[in-house]
Amino acid sequence: MGPAAVVGAAVSLAALVVGVRVLAGGLAGRAGDAVAARVARVAGGPGRAFAVGLLATAVLQSSSATTVVALTLAQAGTLPGLDAAWFIMGANVGTTLTAQLAAFSTPELGKAAVAGGLLLLAAPRAWRRWSPPLLGLGLLFLGLDGLGRAGLAALDTGAASHWLLTAARRPLAGLVAGVAVTTVLDSSSVTLGLVQGLTRGGVLTLEAAVPVIMGANVGTTTATLVAGLALGRAATRLAAFHLGFNLVGGAVFMAGRGLLAAAAAHLAADPARQVAHAHTLFNAATAALVAPGLAWLGRRRRQAGGARRGTGRPPRF
Repeated sequence: MGPAAVVGAAVSLAALVVGVRVLAGGLAGRAGDAVAARVARVAGGPGRAFAVGLLATAVLQSSSATTVVALTLAQAGTLPGLDAAWFIMGANVGTTLTAQLAAFSTPELGKAAVAGGLLLLAAPRAWRRWSPPLLGLGLLFLGLDGLGRAGLAALDTGAASHWLLTAARRPLAGLVAGVAVTTVLDSSSVTLGLVQGLTRGGVLTLEAAVPVIMGANVGTTTATLVAGLALGRAATRLAAFHLGFNLVGGAVFMAGRGLLAAAAAHLAADPARQVAHAHTLFNAATAALVAPGLAWLGRRRRQAGGARRGTGRPPRF
């Protein structure tokens, strides 16, 4: 890969990062202020809490932001701990929307979105608020396209081929890379976008990309852990659940990564869409795996609460 290709890849990565940040910031500016106030009112019960977590993350495009909202409400006693855990599981599934949107990206669509966002800057105030999300989406699409082109250029070098074979043989290295990149960038969406660009460019195979996807899920818990420790005991317990939830999913599906890759490949022909489907399948399957245990714990808590009310002692939640 020559200097021009390296510069192009760096610019594309910058566009991807800025695009995700602007998209999330624009949507948060429109909807973020109302999320915390409404979550506590409507997220009562496992099913509703899961649905609200999913929808809030799909709107805000940041599972970290919505998870921190859940930690804050749980620490304040506004949202029961178990409901907050269901909310966090929903947020993990909701965060897959960004990768699904990015899978449909084309440079033409990216240019159109950027042009539309710029035009909206001169529009009346009611429409101007939609400019940042549209600009962010356009930059996201253009960044993914540029990374794909850089991946094709990288295939011309023997070093890239050697790296590809090494990554395919060492899935644990891919997992660690996903954790590290997501922790540094503080965004699993950016990591997934990078993986989609490299997979579409032919640098990464789908099976080699799956461990990176799992690592990205674990890496996104870093911000949650920091927030939990800063907030207090109840929030720290929830942050530990968030980490454990993703570790359990990674441990179980790491062994079956070939099946996960095969299922994603069966759903789409485009490599970027395959990555998006693998991410969605992984998060949904992990939620399905953990949900029975969380439901059982909820039943035990309710039984314990009923017994304590019968003895005149307050229930412990």
